[in-house]
Amino acid sequence: MKPKETHKFDTLGIKELMPLNAFSNQEEKDEVVIWSNFQDGSEEALIYIYRQYAAVVYNYGCQFTNDKEYVWDCVQDLFCEMIKNRSRLGKVISIKGYLFKATKRKIFKGLKKINKTMIVDNTDDLFEISIPSGITSIGQSGNNDQNKIIEGYINELPAHQREILLLYFYEGLSYQEIADIFEVKVKSIRTMTYRALEKLSVQLKANKDLILTLLLTVLLK
Repeated sequence: MKPKETHKFDTLGIKELMPLNAFSNQEEKDEVVIWSNFQDGSEEALIYIYRQYAAVVYNYGCQFTNDKEYVWDCVQDLFCEMIKNRSRLGKVISIKGYLFKATKRKIFKGLKKINKTMIVDNTDDLFEISIPSGITSIGQSGNNDQNKIIEGYINELPAHQREILLLYFYEGLSYQEIADIFEVKVKSIRTMTYRALEKLSVQLKANKDLILTLLLTVLLK
C-alpha cells in the first residue's frame, strides 16, 4: 500500500520542497555522511531520508499490525522525533536499519498502551511471503504451480526466520543490522539464517537452484 499524501508529517513542508540535489553520487551512497548532515540541520539530508525510506519503513511496520493508519502515525511520529532531537541522536551507519528498529519498537510500545488486538490475528502470518508469477531461475521457464509449492515451504518457516530472510535478502541489511533490530547477538542471526536455509534446502532439494533467486525477488504481501 502506498502511504497517503495527506499526513501530519507533510505539514512540515517535506513534499513541497524541491527534489534533492545537494548530494553527489558518492555521498548518496554514504549514509554516515547523510546522517551527519541531518544531525547538523541539513534539510536536504532530511528530505533524502524521508523520500528514500518513509514508504519502506511503513511497509515493514504493516507486517506487525492490521491497523495501517496506526503504522503510518508511528512513522510520522518517528520522523518528527528525529527532527526534534536530531542533534542528540547517536551515530548511525545504516539509516534503514535504524528506522526499522525504531519503528518496530515504537509500534509495539504503542500497542501495549492501547488495544493489543490490533496486532495481526496470527503471528504465523507475519512476513508472509508471496512469489510473483513468472519468477524463474537462470535457464528455466516459470512454473506457477512449482512456485506455489516453494512458497508454501518458505511460509512454513517460523515468522522470525522469514523476517530475517527478508531483511537480509530483500532489504539488503547486514547480519549486524538485523541483530540490532532483534536486539540479539550477530551469531544468533547467523544461526537462524543458516537453519532456515538448511530446512529449505532439504525440503526443496529438487529445486535448490531456485532458492537464491526466489529469496532475492520475494515480495511482501
